[in-house]
Amino acid sequence: MKIQNLLDILIHRSTDEVERETRRIASRTIALARTKYICVARVMCDRC
Repeated sequence: MKIQNLLDILIHRSTDEVERETRRIASRTIALARTKYICVARVMCDRC
């Protein structure tokens, strides 16, 4: 996720598009965080 890209979007696009893009980035970030958390949990369980 590049801040420059987000700035370009904010400057050049309408509010609806910005909102949609922000949601898309947020859900991708949440999905990634969940995946990492699950992986960490699995590793910990395997060690136990």
